[in-house]
Amino acid sequence: MKRVVRAEAITVFLTLGLNFALIPRWGLVGAAIAAGATNASLNLLWLRDVKKRLSMFPSGQGYASLLLPTAATIVVLVVVRMFLKSHVPDLLMVAIGLAAAYVAFALSALRFALDEQDKVLATSAYARIRGMFVASTPE
Repeated sequence: MKRVVRAEAITVFLTLGLNFALIPRWGLVGAAIAAGATNASLNLLWLRDVKKRLSMFPSGQGYASLLLPTAATIVVLVVVRMFLKSHVPDLLMVAIGLAAAYVAFALSALRFALDEQDKVLATSAYARIRGMFVASTPE
């Protein structure tokens, strides 16, 4: 319990500091950066705790394989913002950007970031989801 309280206390101060520093300068983007940095720091604290207590460390290769999908997502978000900023309302731009970013990440992750076992699981999930929407033929 003490570990949880300590990790949460660290991230509360980090969140407050980043919000005070970034929001006045960058607004919503600053808030998003602060939230992402806080989330990443909390994950790193938990990773350190798992390594220390269980002597386990996840494979770096699995995380490195997500760099390309992450880059693709960032590029898509930049392109959406460049082309839509002056043409559509902000809320619609956020919705379009969110949808486009999820599609870009999912497609590039499915194509480049999955190992063989993950591909088998993804194929099985796709078949199951597709089966829910495809009408069965009457006999």
